[in-house]
Amino acid sequence: MSEIINSIIIGVTTGLSTVEATKEFYNVKGLVENEKFKTFLSKIITGTKDGIERLKNRNFRSFDSLRIFLVFAKVYRILEKEGVDNPQKIAEKILIPSLEMISENEDIETDNNLRERWAFLLSHEAKGGRIHSKFLSFMNTLEQPEAMILNYLYGKQFYTERIDNIYSEIDLDKQLINDSIHMILGENLCRYEDSSLGNSIDKFGKIHKTIVLTRIGENFMSVVAPEKNYNFNLK
Repeated sequence: MSEIINSIIIGVTTGLSTVEATKEFYNVKGLVENEKFKTFLSKIITGTKDGIERLKNRNFRSFDSLRIFLVFAKVYRILEKEGVDNPQKIAEKILIPSLEMISENEDIETDNNLRERWAFLLSHEAKGGRIHSKFLSFMNTLEQPEAMILNYLYGKQFYTERIDNIYSEIDLDKQLINDSIHMILGENLCRYEDSSLGNSIDKFGKIHKTIVLTRIGENFMSVVAPEKNYNFNLK
């Protein structure tokens, strides 16, 4: 696996020399030659022979490497802040698809929230936590509007809110909110709340359509947003 780490480091070094990358990656480029960081990578990045060959055949380009590097720099900082000196190796079934998904997602370069979600997910695994098999799929399919709604729900008491309040408080087009809610309902990250429960009924007795995070939705958010540090737009 050291070949893969070296390949990523070389790709980062090359990419950082480009005008496009310099601004976005300036704050982490100091880690490129940091031996402590390389040792950290060697601790958490592992794989079987087949897994290593799969990554080698992936032929990471400079910007692929930069995306991976920026996420793992955040993983490094998270674990360093928490005092985790001996992180566990990330399971190959999580590591390999994660590296591929991160390298293929150009939004990693500009979306700090997305980088943080990936970093928290991988650091959770490196601390010995276990990740549900669907979490990677969620990470690969969620767009910013869905993430905003999930963050919003996760910050609410009992993880529930009336949909008309979401319309009024999140600065997104109503149709986009509807489409995003439909998507996260389909992924079973949230569900409609029983209309007989108190939060769905206002003081006039009117029933409001209300959504609530499911158990897997709660678990997912507890992994990718443990600090509840939200950066979504409110009206």
